[in-house]
Amino acid sequence: MFIVFFGSVIIKDSPLNAVQMLWVNLVMDTLGALSLATEPPAHDVLERQPYAKNNAIVTEIMWRNIFGHAIIQIIILMIIIFVGPTGWLTQPYLVMCSHHNTEGNCDQWNPFFASTLYQNTESLQVWEQLNLNLNQFEPAALAKLQCENWHKKNPATVIDSSLPSYCKSSTPDLSANAYSPNQFVMGDTTQKVLHFTFVFQIFVFLQLFNQINARKIEEGELNVFTYFFSNAAFIIVWIIEWIT
Repeated sequence: MFIVFFGSVIIKDSPLNAVQMLWVNLVMDTLGALSLATEPPAHDVLERQPYAKNNAIVTEIMWRNIFGHAIIQIIILMIIIFVGPTGWLTQPYLVMCSHHNTEGNCDQWNPFFASTLYQNTESLQVWEQLNLNLNQFEPAALAKLQCENWHKKNPATVIDSSLPSYCKSSTPDLSANAYSPNQFVMGDTTQKVLHFTFVFQIFVFLQLFNQINARKIEEGELNVFTYFFSNAAFIIVWIIEWIT
């Protein structure tokens, strides 16, 4: 919830959509709770001191683990959200203009920014009013965009001789067959979609690792893999969640 709220406030867009949040709640939370509830008793459970009837259900160790894992996950996801689109995970798509001239006007537009806007009807209308041609986009970035689109439409092609010229050099093909950001349609994969997919995937893996850590809630239980293979239900659910 913090990631959704923070994203909506700071970057004006939620990194996780409603379907992804529903998947986490239904699949990971429900199945994870069932798998942890089937944890068989350990052999050393009788060596523990009895709990007093007024002891808190959520102990200090549990609170420490809850807030500790939450802080770690937030830090990791914030790094992915803000550093990812700078070229580390995806092509930069947040900057509208790649290069300004001496007068401060844009003379090289970012094609990845243009393609991302095709996920939003209102922003798309504003962008299309600029009526840019291929010569007004950054050449190297346009070549990458065109090559990525070609590979998406030809996923089984691996022969170098069949590659278009803009996939073999940093100079885009400005012929009539060149792929312009203005040719995008609603629903096409963009760098923004790819970036937020990374965010969701990493978030899911963090939850998977946290499920293993959640098996140990007592003081001194440092090895989270103790009796790990004694709970077949947990292993099966964990593998299913990993695959899905």
